[in-house]
Amino acid sequence: LNEDIKLSNQADEYESVTDNLQEKITSYIVRVSQRKLDIDQSKSVPILIHHVNDLERIGDRAQHIVEITRRKLEDNLTFPEDSMKEIEEITDEIMIMFDNVEEAFKNDDPVSADRVLLHGRNVKEFFRSWKNNQIKRLNIDQREMLSGFLFLEIINCLNDIRGALSNIAEAVVLENRTK
Repeated sequence: LNEDIKLSNQADEYESVTDNLQEKITSYIVRVSQRKLDIDQSKSVPILIHHVNDLERIGDRAQHIVEITRRKLEDNLTFPEDSMKEIEEITDEIMIMFDNVEEAFKNDDPVSADRVLLHGRNVKEFFRSWKNNQIKRLNIDQREMLSGFLFLEIINCLNDIRGALSNIAEAVVLENRTK
């Protein structure tokens, strides 16, 4: 939620790159799948496509957070300090999840994948609590209704990112169970 316009524009560029990569990678996976593959390779095709889609969804949700931040700036809205602290906490947890997903996927590491899932479960519980906290804040201060709804939308985007990262980690765990 850094209010830096330069970073905001950079996020737009990344989203375009992400969309383009999704299309190209998926097309490549489909072309490879049309070759003669062994059973394990054939099973990997839909999993890889699902991972690509999850990563693209993460990009979409990050872009939506940028759009919300722009709206917050344009409408000169603020988030309460406790809301900003909650967003910072969840963002830190999600960055840990990203690091572990990368490790799990690169190294086919079920231990890193399990860490992602553990963080994901904890974050999911935090989301419930944070959503309830925000609803309580809205009931107390009706003047901040729009910024409260924008905050909830950011929380929902972060939860979607958590879910996509968890999907990738679950696939790594399942893949290692079948070996």
